[in-house]
Amino acid sequence: MGNFFRKLFNIAGGLATLGICWFLGPWLTFFVMVALLFAFGLHEILYVKYKIKTLFTNTILAFGRDSGSDEIFWHSINALSLFSFVIGVCSKFFSAYFGPNFWWQLFIVADASILIWGVGDSTAYYMRTAFGKKKLSWNENKSYIGSLSFLIFGTIIALIFLSQYIDTFFGIQPLLSGYNWIWISASAGLLGAFMESLNIKITDNFTVHAIISLFLALAIIVF
Repeated sequence: MGNFFRKLFNIAGGLATLGICWFLGPWLTFFVMVALLFAFGLHEILYVKYKIKTLFTNTILAFGRDSGSDEIFWHSINALSLFSFVIGVCSKFFSAYFGPNFWWQLFIVADASILIWGVGDSTAYYMRTAFGKKKLSWNENKSYIGSLSFLIFGTIIALIFLSQYIDTFFGIQPLLSGYNWIWISASAGLLGAFMESLNIKITDNFTVHAIISLFLALAIIVF
């Protein structure tokens, strides 16, 4: 249950960050996220390593820390790093290609990548836990059924956000022409499933979301 709420919190945090973008704009939101990352990182180093409290230590502690007082709370640091990275990099790409009015492109890509990562990773985890007897040959901690679940649900979410019919429901101009949205959506689901299946030191909570957002951003610019 703790893992479920952690994943739900990550998804909600990403969507809330996009909500902040709505009011502050992408660039100001990026610098706010970087400032929060610095403040939280400083708190973790001083509080966990040296037991020194800063001005914002009590506020951070009020939100709860499930890592224990002797361990750095990497979940929040990873989340703040991820959201800063995605907003900063995608804004840089889109501002150079679309000009100053790139909010909708960023909104679609960021929303899609957050939900592909969040829903795909969650379904992979629960399918692996319930039915994952057949483990991946390159990572015994992951299963074929889990990766397949990520691929299916990740692709479905990508199809929704990149659909040619998005203007019918939301009044937003499609980001991809022709049938490119179909194979790019499938590629995003496959890429996310592959990144989630790897056994690497960097947490997949960062790598999956970051790689998917970069892929979608570049695909929209190129195609």
